Amino acid sequence: MNEYMNEPIERIWVPEDVVNTYKKLQDKAAVAKIFCIPVKQVTKILNDNK
Repeated sequence: MNEYMNEPIERIWVPEDVVNTYKKLQDKAAVAKIFCIPVKQVTKILNDNK
């Protein structure tokens, strides 16, 4: 399988990444999908970083 497929890379993100992405998209659901986290967590991160 590794002959034609790269190993998955686990991306490490920080809350600032979520905030910056939200500033660009202005859509909590889209940000949650990008970072694979619930919308509730996106809202919490946004509220904590105001």
